[in-house]
Amino acid sequence: STVPTKGPDALDAESSQVQRQVILVFCGLMIACPRLALARRANTLRGSRFEHETDVREIGTLDELAKGEGVPWPEVASSELVEAATIGRILSRIQEGPSYRRLRSAISCYRAGLEDGRAPVRVHQFVRCVEGLVLPDKGKAENQFVNRTELFLGPRHHELAREMFMLRSSEEHLHDVIEAVGAATWREGALRLLKAAHAAQAIARHGLHRILTRPALLEMFKTDESLHSFWLLDGAERRRHWGDPLDVTRTMNEVEAELIRWP
Repeated sequence: STVPTKGPDALDAESSQVQRQVILVFCGLMIACPRLALARRANTLRGSRFEHETDVREIGTLDELAKGEGVPWPEVASSELVEAATIGRILSRIQEGPSYRRLRSAISCYRAGLEDGRAPVRVHQFVRCVEGLVLPDKGKAENQFVNRTELFLGPRHHELAREMFMLRSSEEHLHDVIEAVGAATWREGALRLLKAAHAAQAIARHGLHRILTRPALLEMFKTDESLHSFWLLDGAERRRHWGDPLDVTRTMNEVEAELIRWP
């Protein structure tokens, strides 16, 4: 990212601004790419230009993004890079002020999930991200999470949504999450947990991607009041705004037992 400047040899506010644009594109890539991970911490470079020479003046790092256990690690497509730039520009518009507070918090939860390799933490953060989008009422969080995620998943996945919410609550209250699954063996429980974490990541990404790439939807997620109005719409009207749901069955089948590094 570059910008015309009268002080090309200085690390100043303009330099910080163009670096921020790069980081926002990186955040956009987390949402544009279905599965993004870093093998190691990424470097960020800030530089200057003096008498036709470009020089690196500062080296920083970005937090590592952990790979979900048991899933393939695809290459980033060029189309995803292009979309990341578009999403980055949208993120820059919603960074400040009281509007989009809940959406920003949901994005922060999503990023926290990507940065942690532990499946219980990942499912906890991704479900929190989705909670931020479905705006459950106090005392009705579980049932409304299950019902409102029909928009994301279609009507036949209430059991999966309830299990993800249960796993999120188990991690929240420091219980043994694998034990909470209730599987016959530890390995079966671990596999179910990994599938739930992968599904939760896909659902959270699906929600953020849909909102950030559809201007009319983005406007509906501007405030808690506008989001509340969105969830009061007739179901058919919500689906018209939202579009097709995620194929979560295909998503869960992406977890391959032979790719899991069992302890």
